[in-house]
Amino acid sequence: LRRPVVASMEPHETVSDETESVSSFDALGARPSPLNGGKTAYLQLGANSARLRAAFAAIGVTLLHAVFLGKIWNMLKECDAESRVKRVADKEKANKVEIKVLTQAGKKVLMVSLPGSEKPKSLDETRAERAELTSIPEEELAKVDEYRRLEVEKNQACEKLRESKHECFAEVISPVGPLLEALDGRAAEYAAQAAETDKGKLNGLRESAENEKRFVKEKLKECKTRTSALDAELVIDEKTYTELRNKAVHLTLSDEPDQEEVNTVALKRRLLWEAIKEKKAERATLGEVIGQYKTDMDKLETQIENFTNAINGETPAKKQKAK
Repeated sequence: LRRPVVASMEPHETVSDETESVSSFDALGARPSPLNGGKTAYLQLGANSARLRAAFAAIGVTLLHAVFLGKIWNMLKECDAESRVKRVADKEKANKVEIKVLTQAGKKVLMVSLPGSEKPKSLDETRAERAELTSIPEEELAKVDEYRRLEVEKNQACEKLRESKHECFAEVISPVGPLLEALDGRAAEYAAQAAETDKGKLNGLRESAENEKRFVKEKLKECKTRTSALDAELVIDEKTYTELRNKAVHLTLSDEPDQEEVNTVALKRRLLWEAIKEKKAERATLGEVIGQYKTDMDKLETQIENFTNAINGETPAKKQKAK
């Protein structure tokens, strides 16, 4: 059977998933033929998790493949569940239902404030009323409430375990231990820095902040340059992809298609498609990084000003009074 003619795409248009059949591409990218990985979604995740493992390794978190796979699989299920919980929460909020985490007898619990009610009540006590307000069946709200309750309990249990200094945990080697220690160390250093009063040290901090600002400014410039280069490359790649796609259609519709050439064009299209997706992903990441660098720049400028004021003995109150 011959494929129908595909309308050509103008150079200024962008390549999107809609330009290919669902059987060829999905959220993971190009679908290889034949497929490998396994008969379950869990096994398919394992066959496509290399990039995720690399991203975690970049921040010092390394796990055995099986352990990592289990964590990521659970995270994906949690993300899916949270999207459903958020949908319910939006409906509750629209009906002025407020759910808060309160501490009672040293334990965190979820309490609900209903419109017109002065005293907060438990999830179970308010489920029937919430079901009536939101038009969501009670049995579905019960599933959402169970998720909410278990999430609070799990978070509290994790906090207690992490805070424990008992000797039974002395030899525990945590894959995220170095990362958490680094975060704790930076937080403590920041607190000490904010409380610093010695002018010599403050001057050193200001100089460091100025050096950091120069570094951020240079990195911001690099990111913007790379972004412009990617934009230019994508225009060329998308034009080339359109040409290859049209050539594939022409070959397929010919009376005696050259199968070797058909396969060669198909391979080039797939490789180019993957390159385009990778460049778009890099482009999106650069957008996030540029935004972060801009935020860092603003914070550094504020820090430099604060260090300068502290060195000169000026406080926010004194500056306000001077104005």
